[in-house]
Formats: sequence, structure tokens, C-alpha cells
Amino acid sequence: MELEPTVIADCIAQMPVLDALVIPEKSVGTGFWNQCIILERKCYVGDLDMEGYRFFKSSVFKQLKGFDESLVASGEDLDISQRARRMNLQVGRISSFIIHHEGERTPWGTVKKWRYYGKNMARYYSKNPKEAALQYLPIRRGWIRNWKILITDPVHTIGFMYLKVCNFIGVMWGQSETLFVKNNEKINPYK
Repeated sequence: MELEPTVIADCIAQMPVLDALVIPEKSVGTGFWNQCIILERKCYVGDLDMEGYRFFKSSVFKQLKGFDESLVASGEDLDISQRARRMNLQVGRISSFIIHHEGERTPWGTVKKWRYYGKNMARYYSKNPKEAALQYLPIRRGWIRNWKILITDPVHTIGFMYLKVCNFIGVMWGQSETLFVKNNEKINPYK
């Protein structure tokens, strides 16, 4: 992650009248699979189902009690945003971006990454069921809203849909491993 040079100044300029801010994110990277991710992320700009608040007044951050550290590797950033939304804060967004350097992306790497997330996703889902249901829908509202962007680049659209299938496989794999371990511990608590 890299901040565009104006991010902090843009955030500070809005803080006197706001409690929290969305800092939009854009992906960068080379290769076919990264171009698929870049296209997908374009669909999420302005979509509060997928974007989170990333800049808070310190008093608000303290009131929220910071990040929920029990949400290991999955959802801690989304969770704090959901809790902030429930507080009906004065929020806004800036036009500067966080640049997400995607690194090397492959379908198998995506499965492994989301397997790890899947092992830890249940707690976020249980804390934020309504929001998580929208965030993890197989068809996202941002895709529907940005259908014109997607049809102008069908090859990368198909590619990111394929990566979404890889996400799903990884999540199911991770969640099934977690369930297996929990069930095994119930059967043999001394293991």
C-alpha cells in the first residue's frame, strides 16, 4: 500500500467538520491477472459495501475502541467501518487514493490467499451479518452499477470473475479446515 502524496493533507483538511473519511483505493500491477483486479477495483470506488473508512478523528477511534484484534487476517478494517456506520457519524471521502501494489497474481495464489482469509472469516460474518452478506454476494452491486466499464473489457471481466471463483474455492477450503479442526477438538479435547 502506498499513499498518494496528498492523502494526509486532504484528510486533515476535512477533519474539522467530519468524524471519518473513506480514502479510495486503486490497484496497480502488471500482467493479465493484475489487470483483472484493477478492473474489478474500479467498480468499487464509491461503493460503501466494499470501501471502508480509513481515517478517523482520534476521539472517534477511541470511542470505537480501535480495531477488533480478534478478527485475525479477515475483516478488521471492514468491521471498524461497520461499527462507525452504526454510530451515524459525519463522514466523507477524499479524492486522493491509496495505491495497492498487487504484486504477482495467479489463480492458485488467489486460492491460497483466500483459504487463509476463509479460516478467519466466520467471526467477522457473525459480528456483521447484514453487511457481510452484501460484501460476499456472488454478484456485487458495484459490478451491476458499473456494467458499462465491464462490457468494454470483456476479457479482463471474465478473468476477474474467474479469480472470484478462486476466492470462493479458497474461502470454502479455509472454512472447511476450520470446521474440521473445531469438530476434531470436540471429539478429542486432549489433542
